[in-house]
Amino acid sequence: MQAVGHVIGCLTNAKSGLETQVFQQKNLIMHEGADIMAGLLSGDMRFVPSHMYFLYENTNSPITPPPELTRADGRSFFASITGSSPNQDWLRVPIITRPRISIVGEEYSGNVVTFSASSAASDTLQGESPAHNYFGSSGANGPSKVFSLALVAGVNPNTNREDKIFSRLNLQTPMSLPAGHHLTFYWMIKFQ
Repeated sequence: MQAVGHVIGCLTNAKSGLETQVFQQKNLIMHEGADIMAGLLSGDMRFVPSHMYFLYENTNSPITPPPELTRADGRSFFASITGSSPNQDWLRVPIITRPRISIVGEEYSGNVVTFSASSAASDTLQGESPAHNYFGSSGANGPSKVFSLALVAGVNPNTNREDKIFSRLNLQTPMSLPAGHHLTFYWMIKFQ
């Protein structure tokens, strides 16, 4: 068995709820994903993915592309972000609906799980780094531009320090947050 997945990113109009797809891209399963699968198979529900991380930079300028991801770029990567230079931070956004199970291929009866998260579900719209940078369509340093995402199991509800990252991706083109919209992401993991 192998797990593969992809993410669909959408702009959601805050008033009408209409979504416009912006990208669809494959993700990379992290080493911590094995910890999550072992926890789930043991029956420990703390390992169910419960959040997404939105890594962003507040700027009016183009973003320097991040380095290519490796399977080791898990939670420790996010712990190293200070929020100062460059003006980067990350949101820890809860999964907004119960994961949906669907079928791809006639050999299976339910081999795809889809998680969804939206910037609208963030409690504070402030980053998790020590700087707690704003997340918004405008601000002193410019609009927030998401350039990397992570699917996360929040194994301890009292802290993000014990989060485990199942998978990540760096966006090929950063996604800006325009006024009057939310960023919504659908993360699909297929087992085959």
